[in-house]
Amino acid sequence: SHPAGGIVVRTNFGYFLAVKNTFLYGTISGDDAGSKDRVRKERNLHFRSPLFEFSTQVEFNFFPYQNKKEYYLVSPYLFSGISVFHFNPQAKFGSDWYDLHPLSTEGQGTIAYPDKKKYSLTQLSIPIGMGLKYDLNQNITIAIEWGMRKTFTDYIDDVSGVYPDPDAILAEKSPVAGSLSNRDPGNTGAVNTKRQRGNSIARDWYAYAGLIITANKKERDACPKF
Repeated sequence: SHPAGGIVVRTNFGYFLAVKNTFLYGTISGDDAGSKDRVRKERNLHFRSPLFEFSTQVEFNFFPYQNKKEYYLVSPYLFSGISVFHFNPQAKFGSDWYDLHPLSTEGQGTIAYPDKKKYSLTQLSIPIGMGLKYDLNQNITIAIEWGMRKTFTDYIDDVSGVYPDPDAILAEKSPVAGSLSNRDPGNTGAVNTKRQRGNSIARDWYAYAGLIITANKKERDACPKF
């Protein structure tokens, strides 16, 4: 987990529905060195990536949500929508961090693997989550929220398929690309070629959780309490 932040603009439509536009920025990372699974520790891959997300979501309030004392000041809610996000996975070699996308660590976009296309660093995701909102007063609303993002890519961490032929990577890219493609200290060279490097069946997910504070533009109209 890493710190994240952003900007939220919410428009209420009636008492049960709201549309929320968000811009979020955070960082995600992973490291096989911290895994308890022997196979993953031997794989020895790691990554970090900045992640920018713009999202439009629809919120459904469980209660007719109000900011008047005689009505509901608090409501749990569900949300979903569509997001556009940008990422850029990197890995460390020596003392420097390298962008993994241009290195073709699984042979993407190389002459040796014409069937493997380069993945895009800008993708779509579907946010799905829940939260609890509370009107602190007529001017300020606070909410706690947690949401998963279902993506349509398997390369947020630059790991998806099988190990490529190291000679092909070295011929078309660089020694750094070859080293970051295969970091298994016990199986160097062509031993790992065509062995599983990642799980290409399951797509990547990521999540945001946090506190949202919004300033209300105007007082909402009265609504009968259910």
